[in-house]
Amino acid sequence: MTGTWTMRAGAAWSWRTGWRSLLLLLLFAGLPPAQARDTGATLAAEQGMLWQISAPATGKTSYLFGTIHSEDSRVTTLAPAVQNAFNRSTRYVMEIIPDQASMVAASQAMLLGQGASLRALVGTSLFDQTVRILRELGVPPEAADRFKPWAAMVIMSMPRAETGQVLDLLLYNAALKAGKAQSGLESAMEQLSIFDSLPLAEQKVLLAEAVALYPQMPGILEQLHLAYIARDLARLAALSDQYSNMGDARLASKVNDALVDQRNQRMAERMEGYLREGGAFVAVGALHLPGKQGLLQLLRKRGYVVTAVY
Repeated sequence: MTGTWTMRAGAAWSWRTGWRSLLLLLLFAGLPPAQARDTGATLAAEQGMLWQISAPATGKTSYLFGTIHSEDSRVTTLAPAVQNAFNRSTRYVMEIIPDQASMVAASQAMLLGQGASLRALVGTSLFDQTVRILRELGVPPEAADRFKPWAAMVIMSMPRAETGQVLDLLLYNAALKAGKAQSGLESAMEQLSIFDSLPLAEQKVLLAEAVALYPQMPGILEQLHLAYIARDLARLAALSDQYSNMGDARLASKVNDALVDQRNQRMAERMEGYLREGGAFVAVGALHLPGKQGLLQLLRKRGYVVTAVY
């Protein structure tokens, strides 16, 4: 991880670094547990990352694009069909608008209160393992000691960043440059409160699992990238099952219900105004799309015609 580590307004990291970690929440937050999804035929029918959404009655069209929060050039180089849909749209809608307020909220929410210590909360052994990993990612020990357990877990689970220009942000910057309207479906605090509300014991379990899984992260991320590049929602779902089974299944189900199913309901409701208006390009994590509780099915249930484009 790159970025300037500061102690500004009580934050032990830069806004830029904080936003990268916030984005990572959705790289894995988009991995719903097996029991929350369809299987077989339904997933197989939902292949594609770009979908045309036609509003009931009016037929006005928008696009729903599944993203992966990555700066990999295989991801950030848009296919012509995606670029054309983006160019035709008048509004860009993403999960969270990356403005200063969101970045400050993310930075502050991930830090312990004054005088609190990660070492004291999780014990010396787990803390020392956490520090070794975070140091590899550019986080000094004194900054690591300020993080909440779930925040340390999020940071060590993210892909190594060089530029921070992940797909969602590139699209956001392109929308700004093109003069498109921009809208967010959620606030930073709505997302982060999911982790913040977890009891300390559960945060420690998540952190310990992340430490244990860390050596496998490059391979896991590559498999996710390959499935995404192939536009294979079924493969992404299968990988989700595989990784969810590596840890505490009960806790994984609890967290993913909050991070995926509940957020899908909220995002579907909030994007409706933009979809009825038409001309929107909505970009959300790809694994919010498939399954009975996925956005594709939720929008169909609301009367929208959902058609694969790419």
